[in-house]
This record gives sequence, structure tokens and C-alpha cells, in this order.
Amino acid sequence: MSLGLGQGWPAKLGLRGVSERAFPRVNPAGYASLGPNTQERTQIPIHDTHLVDAAAWFRGKHSIRFGGEVRLARNVDDLDSQISGMLAFSPLSTALPGNASTGNALASLLLGVPNSGSIRDTDLLDRRAKYFALFVQEDWKATASLTVNLGARWETHTPRADASDRQNGFDAFAINPVSGTHGVVVFAGRNGAGRTLYNGDYNNIMPRLGLAWKPSRLTRTVIRSAYGIFYGPPQPGSNTASAGFETSGSFASPDNGITPPFLLREGFPSTMRAEPGPGFGAVRAGERVVFSPEFIGRDRALGYSQQWNFGVQHEPGWDTVVEVTYLGNVGHKLNGPDTSINQVPHDRMGPGNAQVRRPFPQFGNVTLIAPMWGNSSYHALNLKLEKRFSHGLNLLGNYTFSKFIDDVTASQEAGTVGGGTQDLYNRRAEKALSGNDVRHRFVWSSVYELPIGKGRRWLSQGIAAFLGGWNVGAILIRQSGSPVGLVTQQNTTNAFNPGSQRVNVLRDPALPASERTIARWFDTSAVVAPPPNTFGNAGRALLTGPGLFNLDSSLLKNHRFGETYNVQFRFEAFNVLNHANFEEPGRALGAPGFGVINDARPGRSLQFGLKFAF
Repeated sequence: MSLGLGQGWPAKLGLRGVSERAFPRVNPAGYASLGPNTQERTQIPIHDTHLVDAAAWFRGKHSIRFGGEVRLARNVDDLDSQISGMLAFSPLSTALPGNASTGNALASLLLGVPNSGSIRDTDLLDRRAKYFALFVQEDWKATASLTVNLGARWETHTPRADASDRQNGFDAFAINPVSGTHGVVVFAGRNGAGRTLYNGDYNNIMPRLGLAWKPSRLTRTVIRSAYGIFYGPPQPGSNTASAGFETSGSFASPDNGITPPFLLREGFPSTMRAEPGPGFGAVRAGERVVFSPEFIGRDRALGYSQQWNFGVQHEPGWDTVVEVTYLGNVGHKLNGPDTSINQVPHDRMGPGNAQVRRPFPQFGNVTLIAPMWGNSSYHALNLKLEKRFSHGLNLLGNYTFSKFIDDVTASQEAGTVGGGTQDLYNRRAEKALSGNDVRHRFVWSSVYELPIGKGRRWLSQGIAAFLGGWNVGAILIRQSGSPVGLVTQQNTTNAFNPGSQRVNVLRDPALPASERTIARWFDTSAVVAPPPNTFGNAGRALLTGPGLFNLDSSLLKNHRFGETYNVQFRFEAFNVLNHANFEEPGRALGAPGFGVINDARPGRSLQFGLKFAF
């Protein structure tokens, strides 16, 4: 439930054409959004049945395990995500004499000129899916110093179905009877469509190989290596693709703000529900669009990753282990963010009414849900030093040097790395450093028991024993920053592209470390806005954001008495050095905070505690 639910906010705000249930969502470009993204949702029941069984067989040097797994999932979902509407405002909106733009999204809001708006109130959905898996694994003690692990796993997720067939797909090649153009919304169980609207993926075989070898002349050294393939989940959520079974409407400016889809003083346009059929949601080319379909791609293979490692582990003595490991992870068919495929083609881009030049002009955005078209590669060198707890001391140090590249913007990255797919027809330009790339990361943790008090080296007898029981600990983290992409605040492509418009790069915008400040983290004059009706030449990742340096420490005092009682005093300090760890700089060209760091992670925090155990 969202704040403001049931308080009649649309009527108080004078917004008509929507439910009175919730506070509307308001998105002015360049400013923080107002109102909940999901206004109301009830999921009852969410039910999973999990059946698993396995058996083992041992013979000589062989240990074999095999088994299977079945999961039956059900999710009953009443999603009213935009029951009281969503409104977006752009600086390009025209609301002044002489067709002059407002130049500020808040001004467009105050003048009542939205750039787009939508409503969504979904019927009760009862979605079902199944999962099946089989596996076999053998551990073979080949010699006294060599162990080999061999195995394979097969698994699949059946295509999602709805108990009442309340889900839709999209046929991009069929001719729409309303507009005479390509693109028809199809419905489960109707007009020849099956109950599931995308194909299953049933050839997901995952081999596994591992070995551990202890060379005969290196008694304190072990070499380990492994390889495996791992498949991911099918991704589409339970509430997606429910057109025809919801009260919904999607309204957008046909020319990037010059002509508004409606005026706030008039309220939202009518959102009468249409009967599911070939012409569902469509209008004739040139008319104001009222619907934006979502669908799951027909051929939807599951994403997978190939993972491998090779490491050498050595014990030099003093209860210490040193380890050097290479790690690799390459992914294919990875899911990207929901992406509209209704972008104006390159040869039709230009000023004026872009809606009529879209591949499916009878609709607004035609959104492909979590497209499985991504690729990634991760390679890392990992160095590890561990001292097992002895003589009151343990420590663990780890350093990783890595590089992570992908060509999809994950949903959690969309705010910082490229702003989503800039150009649907040029996905090669999306390949860049991932938003999760951290080139250098060092972590050190340690706990030390001071050697005084009962049972310890010094002052272990008499009244002096009460002075003991002290432990000190520390965790140190030092890592480099993550990639940052630069976009424009005002998207002037006029092409209905899926993501943000990126900047044009004149020269390297990175500044030397000595010149970086929170007011100017990078050279803002090194990038400019692209000309109207064009895409920016910048890649997804141009810069590196601020790194992280953090030291946490703790001090504990244990006082044991009797056989089972202990009183523990705790003092803990987070970011004990009060080091300033900054968040990412503003990335939107044209926004007041472009290149400026306006936020930081928490400063020093202290806490005390007292615990009694018995």
C-alpha cells in the first residue's frame, strides 16, 4: 500500500479522469518524482510447491549422486500500479505564445502541459508456471592426490500461463485492421493463439567439471580448477502483459512536446475498455494514440553464463593460507531492461510529427519485456591471505583486480550508465564497461583478543582477571569507482528511442585527480548536446565515479561468571575515520547539478551495546 491511499488526492488536486484511490505519480524531467510508482497492489496467494529427491551410490573410489526437482508456482496478483495516473513533464513542452517551449519541466507542470500520461488498473491475474530439473554428479578419487568432479544438470521453466487466459502477446508482422499497418495485439486462447504466448526452452544442459590436485613434492600446495554452465530464471514478472484485462490508457506527445497529448485542466482522456480482438488498442495512423502494448518475445531462450576458475592455494605455516585465483564469467542471452521496439527508423528521423513515422503508428511504445539479447564478460585476478584463528588473532585480506563488460543496461544501472538503450537499431554501441565494474577492490578484516585476563597469557589470576576479556576488530574496504555515463536532460531525438539521449563528446571529459572537486568532478565543457533529431556519439560509460574508503572498528569486553553467564559490552564505530565517500556526480547535461556531487555516504556513526547471555 502507498502513502495517501484512500484519501481522495486526485479530487483535491483537481485531476479528472482517474480513480480517487491514490496520489498520482508526477515525473518532471530533471527533478525528483512525486508520488508512488506502484499505487496499489495485492498479491494473495503467492504459492509454491517444491518437490525434490536425490539418491547416492558409493563404490570404491566413486561417489555418484543423482536426483530431480519439481516446482509448481502460482501468483494471484491484483495490480493497480497507476490507478490514479502517471504524468510526465518535459522542458520542451510548448505552452507559450509563438510556440516557445517552457525550458523547464516544473514550468510545464505549473502550466498544465504534460508530455505524456498513463493509467493502469489491472484485473485479478492468476499466473502459473512450472520448473523441472534433473542432475547427476560423480566425485572420483582418481589418486591419493587427485580428485575429479564430473556432473551435468538439465532444467527448464515452462512458459507462463494464466488460469483465465488473461495475458497478451504481440504479432509484429500481422496487418492491423484499424490502421492498415503492421502490429496486432494477440490474446491467449483466442483466434488460434495458445494458452502460452512464448515458446519454451528445453535444451538447457549444464555440464560441470572440477578438480583438486595436490602435487606430490609440494605437500602444502593445492591446485584447484572448475568449469560450469549455469542458466538463469525466465525473468518476466507475474503481472506483465495483461492488455485486454485492465483499464488502461497511454497518451504521449506525437512530436516531442510541441503538441501535448492532453491538458491538465481537461483531465485524462477517456479510457473505455475495448473487447480483446485484432484491432485492440489501435487507432488510425495520424490519430492520437491511446494504448501502449507490452509483450514477451515469442522466441525466449533462457540466459546462461559460462564460469570457470583456476587457483593455487599454499600454506606457508603459522596457520596461514595464501591463494591466487583467476576467475572468468561470460554470459549470453542475458535479460535487458524492458525496451520499446517502436522507435522511428534512422531514415525517417526529423522534425514534426514523429508518431506517424513509427513502425507501429497505431500504438505508443510497444514494449518488449526483459529481452534476452545481452552479452557480458568478466575476468578477475583474486589474491587472498588468511590466517586462521590462533594465539588470539585471525585475519583475512582479499584483493581483486577485474574488468566487467556488457552490452545491456541492467535495471539497477539505468540511472548511472547510459540511461538505457539509446538507439534500438544500433545495439553494438551499447557495449561498454558494466555499471557493476569495480576495477580494484581490497578488503581486510581482523579480530584480536588482547592477551590479558582469565585463560589468557597475562593477568589471568586473581582480581586482575577482571581486567581481561577485551577483543578489538576492524574491517577496511578500499575500492575504485564505478563507470558513469552522460546523457542529456532534454531528449531531442524526436524518435521515441527506448532510453536516454547521450551527449556528444568533444574531448576526454575526465579531469586529473588533483583538479576534481565536488562542484566539478569532470570537465563539463568537454561534452555538448547533439543536434536535434540525432543521437549522441558517447558510449554508455565515459567516466569513473568516486571510489570508496571505509574503516569500521569494534571493541568488545566479555565478563564471564558462573558456568553459563556472560555480560558483553560492545562499542562499534562505522566509518571511524569519518572519511567522505561521495556518490556519483550529476550526469544529465542541462540539469543544474551536471558534473556536481550533491550527496555522500554516511559519515562516522558510533553505537554502544550491552548484552547478557545465559
